[in-house]
Amino acid sequence: MEGAGEVERVTFLTDIMEIERLSKRLKEGWEVRSHTVGTDAVPYLIKRNVMRQLPISLEAADGDSHGSGSDGSILCNVTDSRHDACQLEELDVPVTGAPSVEGHRIESCQFEYHIIHSASYNVPVLYFTACKSDGKLLTLEEVWRQVPGSYQERLRHQRWTFITQQEHPLLGRPFFQLHPCRTADLMKSVAPISKGNYVVTWLSSVGPVVGLELPLAFANLCQAR
Repeated sequence: MEGAGEVERVTFLTDIMEIERLSKRLKEGWEVRSHTVGTDAVPYLIKRNVMRQLPISLEAADGDSHGSGSDGSILCNVTDSRHDACQLEELDVPVTGAPSVEGHRIESCQFEYHIIHSASYNVPVLYFTACKSDGKLLTLEEVWRQVPGSYQERLRHQRWTFITQQEHPLLGRPFFQLHPCRTADLMKSVAPISKGNYVVTWLSSVGPVVGLELPLAFANLCQAR
C-alpha cells in the first residue's frame, strides 16, 4: 500500500517510461532496462557515460590503498560478460597533462546513474558509480568532496549515512547510493499535492547533490496527469 510520500512500483514504472520517452526526444540518454530476479523482470532507469571534470586530490591519487586494483584500489568492472548491457564503457577522454589546482588535478570522470524502486521503502533509490581515467572508482571520500558546498553544509551530520557504498541490488557490483530512509519525508514536504511524475520531482530535489541535473523540459512531467 502506498503511504504518504511513497510511490508504488507500478507508478514508478509509468514515471520512468515517461522519462525515457522525453529523454529520447531531448537526446538526454535515459533508458529503461530490466533485470530478471527469479521469475520477476525488475525495471530500472539508467543514464550512462556522463562525463564530469572533477578536482581529484593528488595525495589521495598517489596514496589510494583501498580496493582490489594492483595498488589496492577498486576498479570499474568492464569485463563481466554476465552484465554486458549494463557495463561501464572504457573512458576515452584524454587526461594527460591535466592541470593541478591547489593540490588537486582536474580529471575527466565517467558517471553512471541508476534509479531503482525499493520494495522495502516503497520509493526510488539513486545508485551511481564514477570512474577515473585509469578505470579506478572514486572513493567515498572523493565523491563527498564533489558534493556542492551548500549541500555539504546541510548534510554534514549525515555525511556517511546519506551517501553510502553498497552492492548494486541487481548487478552485484559496488555502487554508491543515496540512502532512501528520508525520501518519503522529503516527498511529503516538496510535493504534498502533486499528481505528476513522482520520479522527476524527487530526482530534481536529490540529483544535484551528486551532479545530476535535469533539463527544465522535464518539469512538464510534474504537472498533474
